Amino acid sequence: MITTVLLDLDDTILDFHKAEKEALKKALQKVGVEPTEKLLAGYSEINLAQWKKLELGELTQEEVKISRYHIFLKNMG
Repeated sequence: MITTVLLDLDDTILDFHKAEKEALKKALQKVGVEPTEKLLAGYSEINLAQWKKLELGELTQEEVKISRYHIFLKNMG
């Protein structure tokens, strides 16, 4: 009898990279910023780096959620 089923959602069932890109596009458009590929790729790099810091114990999850936007907006000017 099966008692437990584990699903790997990260890029197996759900495409988190596509969802991230679409959400950021909509957010940028809403505030009047053109969501260029350079901006989208830049955010993705920042986001990944912040989650890596979480894995290394350098940031908390709450810090990741805030710092990635602070860094992104600072880089945007």
